[in-house]
Amino acid sequence: MLESLLLELDRHGYVDWMTVTRTGAHVWDCSESADRIGAAIATAVADRLASCSKKSTTRLTASRASRRPPLVCEGKRPT
Repeated sequence: MLESLLLELDRHGYVDWMTVTRTGAHVWDCSESADRIGAAIATAVADRLASCSKKSTTRLTASRASRRPPLVCEGKRPT
């Protein structure tokens, strides 16, 4: 499972693999990955919260009319 995650992170430029061992395992250089991954997560969360807050204003108005609590945030996961 960890290797699948590292391969996906490599596809998006967050980690770099350095070499392949004799057994076929990849050796990854993750020395600068934490900052890059953290920045990407922070940006995605901020974008998601901004999107949800725009939606929640509309839902709040609609829910007051129907007397149901608003759904603050919903939707598909980003691909």
